[in-house]
Amino acid sequence: MDVSKNTIALFTSQDVCNASGLTKYQVAQLRKKGLINPHKQADAKLLYKFSDLTVARDIARLLTERTSFAKVVSTYVKLMGEQGNRYQHASAIKLFHTFGSTGNEVLMISGEKLVSADSGHAVFDFHDIAKPKRSRRVQTLESLRRDIRVAAESEVADDWYEYALDCEDDENLSEAKRAYEVCVSHDENFADAWVNLGRLHFLKGLQMDSRYCYERALSIDKNHQIGNYNLGILFEMFDAHEYAIKHLEKAESIPESFRCLARIHLKLGNTKRAERYENLFKEKNSDDSI
Repeated sequence: MDVSKNTIALFTSQDVCNASGLTKYQVAQLRKKGLINPHKQADAKLLYKFSDLTVARDIARLLTERTSFAKVVSTYVKLMGEQGNRYQHASAIKLFHTFGSTGNEVLMISGEKLVSADSGHAVFDFHDIAKPKRSRRVQTLESLRRDIRVAAESEVADDWYEYALDCEDDENLSEAKRAYEVCVSHDENFADAWVNLGRLHFLKGLQMDSRYCYERALSIDKNHQIGNYNLGILFEMFDAHEYAIKHLEKAESIPESFRCLARIHLKLGNTKRAERYENLFKEKNSDDSI
């Protein structure tokens, strides 16, 4: 299933500068280093994809966190060179700058861990960086029989969903993606599968495809907790605060949603609301620990 055809968007160099806050020189440097890859039109005009815009915005965010432009670019180039087979595009790399307990360094998400972008060593995540969550249902099918059915091209959506979860556990994400796609082809109203497919697109840096999948899930179940949470943090990435708040408020069973809401309201200068959501986050965590 190719959902990208539903979300194609092209941007000029000026659009990228306006949306990210980077200068034309900085955008040109990203292009020179191969971190963004515009399509050259017949009239020599350069047009960028949404994934390129994502890279520019991520780098601009790091600059506001007092990371030097040269340091950010060299880190991206280093990671793309070392792990080029892992990353189809630089937008799949998620970097963060910290001055806290982990020291003054650039960190990145690798799988479920937060690691140093320079050394690759795992560090403790003191900053509660939001990551999309996975939907999972209680397994009711015996796995061996299910695998046999999948191998025989089962037409049962549940078979493919449970198989996809196992593929994720085995870190075979490309096969998991295929399995989720087959699942929704057999049952287009399988909200959990749409959410997990969206999360895999997110991890690959395909944010527009990710949004498409989350919104498909929510069109089926508007109160899907993980679907609302994941879409909320996706909107927060792009400073679409109104939409982020709307979806995070619907994910009240997920404690991290309150932490995200606190962070957003603090950005907006709503300190009282930020404090209220931070207290809700602490209360929810306290309740869950009992």
